[in-house]
Amino acid sequence: MVLLSIVFIFLPKLNVIDIAGSGIRIDDFFLLAVILLITLLSLLKISHFNMILSDPVFRIVFYLFLLSCFSFLINLNDMKMANILYCVRLIEYSAFIYIGYYFYKFNINIYKIVLYYGLLSIGIIYLQHFNLFGGFVLGEYQSSVSGRPIGLTAGPWEVAMLLNIFIIFIQIYIKSNVKYMYLLIAFSAILLTGSRIALLSSVLILVISYWRVLFKSPIKFTLFSIFAGIFIVLSFNSTVYERSRALFTFDNIEYAKDFYSQIKPSDNVDLNKLSRQVNYNDTERDVSWMLRVRKWIYLFKNNMQSYKTIFFGHGPGYYGPAVDGSFVRVFGEIGLLGLFLYFMMLKKIMINDVLFYITIALCINMLFIDIIFSYKTMTFVFFIYGYYYNLLKQRHVQFFNNKTNI
Repeated sequence: MVLLSIVFIFLPKLNVIDIAGSGIRIDDFFLLAVILLITLLSLLKISHFNMILSDPVFRIVFYLFLLSCFSFLINLNDMKMANILYCVRLIEYSAFIYIGYYFYKFNINIYKIVLYYGLLSIGIIYLQHFNLFGGFVLGEYQSSVSGRPIGLTAGPWEVAMLLNIFIIFIQIYIKSNVKYMYLLIAFSAILLTGSRIALLSSVLILVISYWRVLFKSPIKFTLFSIFAGIFIVLSFNSTVYERSRALFTFDNIEYAKDFYSQIKPSDNVDLNKLSRQVNYNDTERDVSWMLRVRKWIYLFKNNMQSYKTIFFGHGPGYYGPAVDGSFVRVFGEIGLLGLFLYFMMLKKIMINDVLFYITIALCINMLFIDIIFSYKTMTFVFFIYGYYYNLLKQRHVQFFNNKTNI
């Protein structure tokens, strides 16, 4: 199982069956087998069940599963895009907590897994940028993704978040100056993807991790300054810069105000239809902002119509495959109770420095991306959490045993 999981971590998303903008992948069959194995072992051995139950993140994921099913059922008559797969998605991804747990048990180096995946992703991003390699979009291969490279994932936003995780591991585990070379190529790859929010989260992570020691060491300050200078030069000739030309304009605010006054929940508008109404050639306003503000305003007004939808949402899948914002989407699908459980889950994930920074990066990306529903991202987050949860658990047991012997 552990050896197969390494293969599936590196394998791109390949759909076997297409379903409403998503689909059933090869990975789903593997994760189903893992979940069945967990269930079987838990039924046969109470200690194994206690091990699963003792994990706080597993418990919250199970509560989210129950809430999703409940919201799905109470909104079944009103569902425009009913999809039961959305209910089981997070609990399916959480099987990687179990896999990460056994990675530590079998002494497999998680740092090398993240390092090799990050370097492979960066290499593929450059190949895609120069149109030498294609990518798998929604599980199907496309020969050209040079506009915004996607690596081994389904989109540029997803591979950029995974490079955030790569940067965090490099920053924490590499002590020599070679880390700056890794950071430079990682940042340049994020620039090629055009993901602005992932770039922002990477910068904030470095600032948070460096602010205490940066000005105490002249060498580190010099290296950081050189890195920042190269990065700024690269930024002015990147997809990120081109996409951000109209980001800070008052027209964006006026656009949101006008749309808020016009849209009515009773219109029963499909979010995909709202997206198609945006003028993608508009140079006065930010296109990504126009897409998001239309979806978010309609979703907010639609959810605020009753206490039921405020607390329980309209059900998983109601707003389609993309809302372009995880927090907004969670509120739309499973309401305030869902948001509360997600915040609790993220809080429980932060068990060490690595996962603290990963959670910060995840939350920043969640503002504008449906990243919490992203397969590769969440499997990596759960996988890393499961590894460190077992590590800390074993250290706690060892400390307790040593103290008892004394």
